[in-house]
Amino acid sequence: MAARQSSKATRANRRGLRDTKRPGLPLSPVKELLLLDEVTDRARLSDTTLWRLEKVGRFPKRVKIGFKRVAWRAAEIDAWIAIGADAWAASHSTA
Repeated sequence: MAARQSSKATRANRRGLRDTKRPGLPLSPVKELLLLDEVTDRARLSDTTLWRLEKVGRFPKRVKIGFKRVAWRAAEIDAWIAIGADAWAASHSTA
């Protein structure tokens, strides 16, 4: 009979932090989603400023990952930082 995983390991698997087929190894070498604290640290902006920029289309849109839980795609945040808000908005405009 297989040993049961601890509740902490089970929660980590549900959040996609560990690969269940290869225990101990991360899903990918780069974390794909960033939470608010990580985004504000990387972008060096307050959460209010992020919300305002996102609202007018000058910051990447958030992704809903659960009930009252959102994240941002790391690649989009890195691109936004690299090229700047105006260039990012121009390259992602729908009009």
